[in-house]
Amino acid sequence: MVHLGKSKDGLTELDLKVLHEKALGALAALAIGDAMGMPVEMLSSEEIREIFGVIEDFKRPPPWHIHSSFPPGRITDDTELTLLLANAIIRTGGNLKAEDFAFELRKWAESGALKLDYIGPATRRALERLIEGVSPRESGGRGSTCGAAIRVSPVGIVNACNYKAAALMAVESSLPTHGGRPALAGASAIASAIAEAMKEGSTMDSIARAAISGSKIGEKFGRPVPSPSVSKRIELAVNISKQIDDPEKASLEIRDIIGTGMETAEAVPAAIGIFVASGGDPMRAIRLAVNLGGDTDSIASMAGAISGAWKGIQAVDRKMLERVEDVNDLNLEDLAVKLAEIALRKLKAWSNVE
Repeated sequence: MVHLGKSKDGLTELDLKVLHEKALGALAALAIGDAMGMPVEMLSSEEIREIFGVIEDFKRPPPWHIHSSFPPGRITDDTELTLLLANAIIRTGGNLKAEDFAFELRKWAESGALKLDYIGPATRRALERLIEGVSPRESGGRGSTCGAAIRVSPVGIVNACNYKAAALMAVESSLPTHGGRPALAGASAIASAIAEAMKEGSTMDSIARAAISGSKIGEKFGRPVPSPSVSKRIELAVNISKQIDDPEKASLEIRDIIGTGMETAEAVPAAIGIFVASGGDPMRAIRLAVNLGGDTDSIASMAGAISGAWKGIQAVDRKMLERVEDVNDLNLEDLAVKLAEIALRKLKAWSNVE
Protein backbone atom coordinates (compact mmCIF):
# COMPACT_ATOMS: atom_id res chain seq x y z
CA MET A 1 0.00 0.00 0.00
CA VAL A 2 1.05 3.61 -0.46
CA HIS A 3 2.12 4.48 3.07
CA LEU A 4 0.51 7.47 4.70
CA GLY A 5 3.05 9.73 6.31
CA LYS A 6 3.34 11.21 9.78
CA SER A 7 3.00 14.90 8.96
CA LYS A 8 0.39 17.01 10.71
CA ASP A 9 -2.33 16.14 8.23
CA GLY A 10 -1.22 12.53 7.85
CA LEU A 11 0.10 13.06 4.32
CA THR A 12 3.55 13.44 2.84
CA GLU A 13 4.98 14.77 -0.39
CA LEU A 14 6.44 11.32 -1.05
CA ASP A 15 2.99 9.71 -1.07
CA LEU A 16 1.72 12.23 -3.59
CA LYS A 17 4.86 11.85 -5.73
CA VAL A 18 4.42 8.07 -5.98
CA LEU A 19 0.73 8.34 -6.78
CA HIS A 20 1.39 11.04 -9.34
CA GLU A 21 4.07 8.98 -11.11
CA LYS A 22 1.74 6.01 -11.29
CA ALA A 23 -1.25 8.09 -12.40
CA LEU A 24 0.78 9.75 -15.13
CA GLY A 25 2.17 6.37 -16.17
CA ALA A 26 -1.35 5.00 -16.59
CA LEU A 27 -2.67 7.98 -18.56
CA ALA A 28 0.44 8.27 -20.72
CA ALA A 29 0.55 4.57 -21.65
CA LEU A 30 -3.18 4.62 -22.37
CA ALA A 31 -2.85 7.54 -24.79
CA ILE A 32 0.24 6.08 -26.47
CA GLY A 33 -1.48 2.71 -26.86
CA ASP A 34 -4.53 4.37 -28.36
CA ALA A 35 -2.45 6.40 -30.83
CA MET A 36 -0.26 3.44 -31.83
CA GLY A 37 -3.26 1.16 -32.32
CA MET A 38 -5.33 3.77 -34.17
CA PRO A 39 -3.98 3.17 -37.73
CA VAL A 40 -4.65 -0.58 -37.59
CA GLU A 41 -7.88 -0.70 -35.62
CA MET A 42 -9.94 -3.74 -36.69
CA LEU A 43 -7.33 -4.97 -39.17
CA SER A 44 -6.11 -8.57 -38.99
CA SER A 45 -2.57 -9.33 -37.90
CA GLU A 46 -1.88 -10.52 -41.46
CA GLU A 47 -3.02 -7.17 -42.89
CA ILE A 48 -0.88 -5.31 -40.38
CA ARG A 49 2.22 -7.26 -41.35
CA GLU A 50 1.51 -6.78 -45.05
CA ILE A 51 1.04 -3.00 -44.75
CA PHE A 52 3.40 -2.03 -41.94
CA GLY A 53 5.54 -5.00 -41.03
CA VAL A 54 5.92 -4.74 -37.25
CA ILE A 55 4.50 -1.59 -35.69
CA GLU A 56 6.84 -0.05 -33.12
CA ASP A 57 5.97 3.62 -33.52
CA PHE A 58 3.16 5.93 -34.62
CA LYS A 59 1.97 5.37 -38.20
CA ARG A 60 -0.38 7.03 -40.67
CA PRO A 61 -3.48 4.92 -41.39
CA PRO A 62 -4.04 3.45 -44.86
CA PRO A 63 -6.04 5.75 -47.19
CA TRP A 64 -9.11 3.48 -47.01
CA HIS A 65 -9.13 3.17 -43.20
CA ILE A 66 -11.79 4.76 -40.97
CA HIS A 67 -9.06 6.94 -39.43
CA SER A 68 -7.45 7.80 -42.80
CA SER A 69 -7.60 11.55 -42.08
CA PHE A 70 -5.69 11.18 -38.79
CA PRO A 71 -2.00 12.07 -38.58
CA PRO A 72 0.47 9.73 -36.85
CA GLY A 73 0.09 10.03 -33.08
CA ARG A 74 -3.57 11.02 -33.13
CA ILE A 75 -5.75 9.59 -30.35
CA THR A 76 -9.30 8.28 -30.78
CA ASP A 77 -12.47 8.46 -28.72
CA ASP A 78 -10.87 5.92 -26.37
CA THR A 79 -8.62 8.59 -24.88
CA GLU A 80 -11.11 11.42 -25.41
CA LEU A 81 -13.69 9.65 -23.25
CA THR A 82 -11.05 8.76 -20.67
CA LEU A 83 -10.23 12.45 -20.28
CA LEU A 84 -13.93 13.31 -20.17
CA LEU A 85 -14.41 10.81 -17.34
CA ALA A 86 -11.33 12.12 -15.54
CA ASN A 87 -12.75 15.64 -15.61
CA ALA A 88 -16.07 14.41 -14.25
CA ILE A 89 -14.28 12.64 -11.40
CA ILE A 90 -12.26 15.77 -10.61
CA ARG A 91 -15.39 17.94 -10.71
CA THR A 92 -17.11 15.66 -8.18
CA GLY A 93 -14.08 15.37 -5.92
CA GLY A 94 -13.80 11.65 -6.54
CA ASN A 95 -17.42 10.82 -5.69
CA LEU A 96 -18.66 10.04 -9.18
CA LYS A 97 -22.15 8.77 -9.92
CA ALA A 98 -23.69 7.80 -13.24
CA GLU A 99 -25.55 11.12 -13.41
CA ASP A 100 -22.30 13.08 -13.08
CA PHE A 101 -20.68 11.37 -16.04
CA ALA A 102 -23.90 11.62 -18.05
CA PHE A 103 -23.77 15.40 -17.60
CA GLU A 104 -20.32 15.49 -19.22
CA LEU A 105 -21.42 13.10 -21.98
CA ARG A 106 -24.42 15.25 -22.89
CA LYS A 107 -22.22 18.34 -23.14
CA TRP A 108 -19.77 16.43 -25.31
CA ALA A 109 -22.53 15.14 -27.58
CA GLU A 110 -24.14 18.56 -27.93
CA SER A 111 -20.77 20.12 -28.79
CA GLY A 112 -20.60 17.99 -31.93
CA ALA A 113 -19.32 14.58 -30.82
CA LEU A 114 -22.17 12.80 -32.59
CA LYS A 115 -20.79 14.04 -35.90
CA LEU A 116 -17.56 12.11 -35.33
CA ASP A 117 -17.49 8.96 -37.46
CA TYR A 118 -15.19 6.98 -35.16
CA ILE A 119 -17.32 6.79 -32.00
CA GLY A 120 -18.16 3.23 -30.93
CA PRO A 121 -21.67 1.95 -31.74
CA ALA A 122 -22.82 1.50 -28.13
CA THR A 123 -21.54 4.92 -27.11
CA ARG A 124 -23.23 6.60 -30.09
CA ARG A 125 -26.61 5.05 -29.30
CA ALA A 126 -26.27 5.99 -25.64
CA LEU A 127 -25.38 9.60 -26.44
CA GLU A 128 -28.51 9.87 -28.58
CA ARG A 129 -30.62 8.47 -25.73
CA LEU A 130 -29.08 10.85 -23.19
CA ILE A 131 -29.91 13.84 -25.40
CA GLU A 132 -33.47 12.52 -25.68
CA GLY A 133 -33.71 12.59 -21.87
CA VAL A 134 -33.34 8.90 -21.08
CA SER A 135 -32.08 8.24 -17.53
CA PRO A 136 -28.31 7.68 -17.26
CA ARG A 137 -29.08 4.40 -15.54
CA GLU A 138 -31.03 3.20 -18.58
CA SER A 139 -29.34 4.94 -21.51
CA GLY A 140 -26.61 2.30 -21.77
CA GLY A 141 -29.18 -0.33 -22.67
CA ARG A 142 -27.63 -3.75 -23.25
CA GLY A 143 -24.32 -2.40 -24.56
CA SER A 144 -21.64 -5.03 -24.08
CA THR A 145 -18.68 -3.71 -26.08
CA CYS A 146 -15.50 -2.60 -24.34
CA GLY A 147 -15.95 1.19 -24.45
CA ALA A 148 -16.71 1.47 -20.73
CA ALA A 149 -13.61 -0.55 -19.83
CA ILE A 150 -11.26 1.44 -22.05
CA ARG A 151 -11.99 4.78 -20.39
CA VAL A 152 -12.08 3.63 -16.76
CA SER A 153 -8.42 4.23 -15.83
CA PRO A 154 -9.16 7.45 -13.85
CA VAL A 155 -11.55 5.43 -11.67
CA GLY A 156 -8.76 3.02 -10.77
CA ILE A 157 -6.36 5.89 -10.11
CA VAL A 158 -8.57 7.77 -7.63
CA ASN A 159 -9.44 4.53 -5.84
CA ALA A 160 -5.79 3.53 -5.48
CA CYS A 161 -5.25 0.49 -3.23
CA ASN A 162 -9.00 -0.22 -2.97
CA TYR A 163 -10.07 -2.49 -5.82
CA LYS A 164 -13.59 -2.97 -4.42
CA ALA A 165 -14.30 0.77 -4.40
CA ALA A 166 -12.84 1.00 -7.90
CA ALA A 167 -15.13 -1.77 -9.15
CA LEU A 168 -18.24 -0.10 -7.75
CA MET A 169 -17.35 3.31 -9.20
CA ALA A 170 -16.61 1.63 -12.51
CA VAL A 171 -20.20 0.41 -12.58
CA GLU A 172 -21.41 3.99 -12.09
CA SER A 173 -19.15 5.30 -14.85
CA SER A 174 -20.27 2.56 -17.24
CA LEU A 175 -24.05 2.71 -16.95
CA PRO A 176 -24.66 5.84 -19.07
CA THR A 177 -23.24 4.15 -22.20
CA HIS A 178 -22.87 0.42 -21.51
CA GLY A 179 -25.57 -1.27 -19.43
CA GLY A 180 -24.89 -4.89 -20.34
CA ARG A 181 -23.52 -7.11 -17.60
CA PRO A 182 -20.34 -8.06 -19.52
CA ALA A 183 -19.46 -4.38 -20.03
CA LEU A 184 -19.82 -3.65 -16.32
CA ALA A 185 -17.76 -6.72 -15.45
CA GLY A 186 -15.01 -5.63 -17.85
CA ALA A 187 -14.92 -2.03 -16.67
CA SER A 188 -14.78 -3.17 -13.05
CA ALA A 189 -11.94 -5.56 -13.92
CA ILE A 190 -9.78 -2.85 -15.51
CA ALA A 191 -10.51 -0.30 -12.76
CA SER A 192 -9.72 -2.86 -10.06
CA ALA A 193 -6.49 -3.90 -11.78
CA ILE A 194 -5.33 -0.27 -11.93
CA ALA A 195 -6.35 0.38 -8.31
CA GLU A 196 -4.18 -2.57 -7.25
CA ALA A 197 -1.36 -1.52 -9.60
CA MET A 198 -1.30 1.87 -7.86
CA LYS A 199 -0.36 0.11 -4.62
CA GLU A 200 3.31 -0.02 -3.68
CA GLY A 201 4.32 -3.65 -3.35
CA SER A 202 1.62 -4.93 -5.70
CA THR A 203 2.62 -7.83 -7.93
CA MET A 204 1.55 -9.10 -11.30
CA ASP A 205 -0.37 -11.85 -9.53
CA SER A 206 -2.11 -9.46 -7.12
CA ILE A 207 -3.11 -7.22 -10.04
CA ALA A 208 -4.52 -10.17 -11.99
CA ARG A 209 -6.41 -11.35 -8.90
CA ALA A 210 -7.83 -7.85 -8.38
CA ALA A 211 -9.02 -7.81 -12.00
CA ILE A 212 -10.80 -11.14 -11.56
CA SER A 213 -12.34 -10.11 -8.24
CA GLY A 214 -13.39 -6.74 -9.63
CA SER A 215 -14.99 -8.42 -12.61
CA LYS A 216 -17.05 -10.60 -10.30
CA ILE A 217 -18.27 -7.47 -8.51
CA GLY A 218 -19.19 -5.75 -11.77
CA GLU A 219 -21.05 -8.72 -13.18
CA LYS A 220 -23.60 -8.47 -10.36
CA PHE A 221 -24.96 -5.33 -12.01
CA GLY A 222 -26.42 -4.45 -15.39
CA ARG A 223 -28.66 -6.21 -17.84
CA PRO A 224 -28.07 -9.87 -18.68
CA VAL A 225 -26.55 -10.29 -22.13
CA PRO A 226 -25.57 -13.55 -23.88
CA SER A 227 -21.82 -13.60 -23.36
CA PRO A 228 -18.99 -15.72 -22.02
CA SER A 229 -17.98 -15.02 -18.43
CA VAL A 230 -15.56 -12.10 -18.37
CA SER A 231 -13.97 -13.17 -15.07
CA LYS A 232 -13.41 -16.77 -16.26
CA ARG A 233 -11.91 -15.56 -19.52
CA ILE A 234 -9.54 -13.26 -17.61
CA GLU A 235 -8.40 -16.30 -15.63
CA LEU A 236 -7.88 -18.19 -18.87
CA ALA A 237 -5.89 -15.36 -20.48
CA VAL A 238 -3.68 -15.01 -17.41
CA ASN A 239 -3.03 -18.76 -17.31
CA ILE A 240 -2.07 -18.77 -21.00
CA SER A 241 0.49 -16.02 -20.36
CA LYS A 242 1.92 -17.81 -17.35
CA GLN A 243 2.30 -21.10 -19.21
CA ILE A 244 4.08 -19.65 -22.25
CA ASP A 245 7.42 -17.96 -21.55
CA ASP A 246 7.73 -16.16 -24.89
CA PRO A 247 5.61 -12.94 -24.76
CA GLU A 248 4.89 -12.92 -28.51
CA LYS A 249 3.83 -16.56 -28.56
CA ALA A 250 1.66 -16.00 -25.49
CA SER A 251 -0.04 -12.99 -27.06
CA LEU A 252 -0.72 -14.95 -30.27
CA GLU A 253 -2.26 -17.75 -28.21
CA ILE A 254 -4.45 -15.18 -26.45
CA ARG A 255 -5.54 -13.83 -29.84
CA ASP A 256 -6.41 -17.32 -31.10
CA ILE A 257 -8.22 -18.54 -27.97
CA ILE A 258 -9.61 -15.41 -26.29
CA GLY A 259 -9.93 -13.15 -29.33
CA THR A 260 -9.16 -9.46 -29.83
CA GLY A 261 -12.54 -8.12 -30.94
CA MET A 262 -14.44 -5.18 -29.48
CA GLU A 263 -16.75 -7.25 -27.29
CA THR A 264 -15.80 -6.90 -23.63
CA ALA A 265 -15.47 -10.67 -23.18
CA GLU A 266 -12.64 -10.60 -25.75
CA ALA A 267 -10.92 -7.23 -25.36
CA VAL A 268 -10.68 -7.03 -21.56
CA PRO A 269 -9.33 -10.56 -20.92
CA ALA A 270 -6.93 -10.11 -23.84
CA ALA A 271 -5.63 -6.83 -22.38
CA ILE A 272 -5.05 -8.36 -18.96
CA GLY A 273 -3.42 -11.42 -20.48
CA ILE A 274 -1.09 -9.20 -22.51
CA PHE A 275 -0.24 -7.22 -19.36
CA VAL A 276 0.95 -10.50 -17.82
CA ALA A 277 2.69 -11.69 -21.00
CA SER A 278 4.65 -8.43 -21.21
CA GLY A 279 5.89 -8.71 -17.65
CA GLY A 280 4.06 -5.48 -16.87
CA ASP A 281 6.27 -3.43 -19.18
CA PRO A 282 3.95 -0.74 -20.64
CA MET A 283 5.79 -0.22 -23.92
CA ARG A 284 6.12 -3.96 -24.57
CA ALA A 285 2.44 -4.49 -23.69
CA ILE A 286 1.41 -1.76 -26.12
CA ARG A 287 3.50 -3.15 -28.97
CA LEU A 288 2.25 -6.70 -28.40
CA ALA A 289 -1.38 -5.52 -28.46
CA VAL A 290 -1.01 -3.25 -31.48
CA ASN A 291 0.42 -6.00 -33.68
CA LEU A 292 -2.19 -8.63 -32.80
CA GLY A 293 -4.98 -7.13 -34.91
CA GLY A 294 -8.60 -6.62 -33.93
CA ASP A 295 -9.54 -3.80 -31.57
CA THR A 296 -5.88 -2.80 -31.37
CA ASP A 297 -6.23 0.71 -29.94
CA SER A 298 -8.59 -0.43 -27.19
CA ILE A 299 -6.55 -3.44 -26.06
CA ALA A 300 -3.27 -1.52 -26.24
CA SER A 301 -4.83 1.30 -24.19
CA MET A 302 -6.04 -1.02 -21.44
CA ALA A 303 -2.90 -3.17 -21.26
CA GLY A 304 -0.78 -0.02 -21.34
CA ALA A 305 -2.78 1.71 -18.61
CA ILE A 306 -2.48 -1.22 -16.18
CA SER A 307 1.24 -1.55 -16.89
CA GLY A 308 1.79 2.21 -16.66
CA ALA A 309 0.05 2.35 -13.30
CA TRP A 310 2.22 -0.49 -12.01
CA LYS A 311 5.61 0.65 -13.33
CA GLY A 312 5.00 4.41 -13.28
CA ILE A 313 5.92 7.09 -15.77
CA GLN A 314 9.60 6.06 -15.60
CA ALA A 315 8.74 3.02 -17.74
CA VAL A 316 6.94 5.02 -20.43
CA ASP A 317 8.72 6.37 -23.52
CA ARG A 318 8.84 10.12 -22.85
CA LYS A 319 9.47 11.07 -26.47
CA MET A 320 6.39 9.19 -27.58
CA LEU A 321 4.38 10.84 -24.82
CA GLU A 322 5.56 14.27 -25.95
CA ARG A 323 4.51 13.50 -29.51
CA VAL A 324 1.04 12.36 -28.46
CA GLU A 325 0.55 15.42 -26.27
CA ASP A 326 1.77 17.70 -29.05
CA VAL A 327 -0.40 16.16 -31.79
CA ASN A 328 -3.52 16.16 -29.60
CA ASP A 329 -2.87 19.26 -27.48
CA LEU A 330 -2.97 17.30 -24.23
CA ASN A 331 -1.68 18.06 -20.74
CA LEU A 332 -1.69 14.69 -18.97
CA GLU A 333 0.69 15.92 -16.27
CA ASP A 334 -1.87 18.35 -14.87
CA LEU A 335 -4.63 15.76 -15.00
CA ALA A 336 -2.46 13.17 -13.24
CA VAL A 337 -1.68 15.61 -10.40
CA LYS A 338 -5.37 16.30 -9.78
CA LEU A 339 -6.30 12.62 -9.85
CA ALA A 340 -3.38 11.74 -7.54
CA GLU A 341 -4.51 14.39 -5.05
CA ILE A 342 -7.98 12.85 -4.96
CA ALA A 343 -6.47 9.40 -4.53
CA LEU A 344 -4.42 10.59 -1.58
CA ARG A 345 -7.46 12.19 0.09
CA LYS A 346 -9.35 8.95 -0.30
CA LEU A 347 -6.46 6.95 1.12
CA LYS A 348 -6.38 9.22 4.14
CA ALA A 349 -10.13 8.84 4.65
CA TRP A 350 -9.98 5.05 4.39
CA SER A 351 -7.00 4.98 6.76
CA ASN A 352 -8.88 7.01 9.34
CA VAL A 353 -11.91 4.71 9.09
CA GLU A 354 -9.68 1.66 9.56
